[in-house]
Parts: sequence; structure tokens; C-alpha cells
Amino acid sequence: MDVLAALEEIKQLDWVDEEGERMEMSFFPGLSEEQLDGLEADMGTTLPADYRALAAVCGGIEGGSLEIDFSGFGETWVAPLLPHYVAFAHDGSGNHWVIDCTSEPSERSHIFYSCHDAPVLLFQGVGMAEFLKQVYHYETGDRWSDIWGVFGDNRFHVWQTNPGTIGRKEALASPDATIRELAGYLDDRFSIIDLRNVPPGMGFSWGRDGYGEIERFGEERIFVYADLSKEAGGE
Repeated sequence: MDVLAALEEIKQLDWVDEEGERMEMSFFPGLSEEQLDGLEADMGTTLPADYRALAAVCGGIEGGSLEIDFSGFGETWVAPLLPHYVAFAHDGSGNHWVIDCTSEPSERSHIFYSCHDAPVLLFQGVGMAEFLKQVYHYETGDRWSDIWGVFGDNRFHVWQTNPGTIGRKEALASPDATIRELAGYLDDRFSIIDLRNVPPGMGFSWGRDGYGEIERFGEERIFVYADLSKEAGGE
């Protein structure tokens, strides 16, 4: 599996930080089948195949600025929006990278960054193999790393601008049948953010002044939130 090849690749690389200091990286033993089954039981669904394969041979990674524990970090605020999730990486400031699992078995993990400063939920990418490679690039000072882009820049950009939001009237005219269907359930207070097929760093601010109700459209990676300063209205 690609993720196991990616793990072996980064183990063989030289880990040197921005100051030229060698990093002593530790790769912990994998989780047992019983631990993995327990993790799935806690989530209420199955783990993506790449995450389970990785966690079976590597329980976590230590030595860099990110804390990585594939047995999970417990609960975060994202549960209402990502009801079946595993928080597996931590930035040391109370923010987590999480796997979004659905009832449909998945080969590759969909990864989100849940942040409280700024208060945003951002898409990180698909696949644990790519995430492992990005961890190496981030830890060794590559500012082009997708992890740096999400953690370092995009969280504030999204907080300030709320890019990619779709108003209800625009959604009703969308060529996408799922977006049109969702818009039919909403009133004019609501905006939609579609994270089904977006680049790393796309997301929305969940703590912005004036926004209250935030919901997910079933198991689709589509979210709606309401501007409570507006009055409800139809077409």
C-alpha cells in the first residue's frame, strides 16, 4: 500500500530543521488489532483503509513540532460537523488534524484541520501517504508544504474572507443537483460551503460574529451556516 511505502520513505530521510539542527524522530510501534477495533467502535464506523494500515505498523511520530498519535487524541469541537472522526495530529496549540469517516468504507483518508485560532475548519487533503510526506516537508522548513499553507496562512485568510461561500439564490441556480436540493431546504439567512472537491486550505469560519447555526448535509462534505442577523425569507 502507498501509505506504507511513504512511511518507509520518510523514515530514511534526513530530518534537519530550519536552523540546520538534526531532529531525532521516533516512530512508535503499531496498534494491535484490538486497539484498532476499539478505535472503530468508539467512532461508530470503519477507519479508512490507509489509516488502519498505517496505524497497524506505526502508532505515532515524535520529535518534530507536531504531535502525531494514531490511537487518537480524544474529543474535539468538530463532533457535530464530523460525527465519525479521529483526531490524530496536534499542533501544540489546541488545534487538531482529524480524519472524517463516513458509513461508506473508504480506501483513503479525508483529512481536515480543526482550529480555534482562527476558528475555522479547513480541508487538508486526501490520503495518509501524502500527509506523511507533507509532515516531513513542514518539519524541515519547507514553506511550500500543504501543512504550512493550511496551518500558517489559510486559517487566517478563510477567517477574514469566507471564500467559496454560496448564497441560497445562487445555490438554487447551481448546475449541481445536490446543491440545488440543499438550497430548497434553506431560507435566505443561509450560506453553503461545498468541500467535496477543493484544494488544501479551503474551508469556513465557524466562529465568525453573526453566524450561529452550522450543520452538515447528511454525510456529504457540504456545510451550511446561518447569518443570524438576517431575517428568514423564502424565494
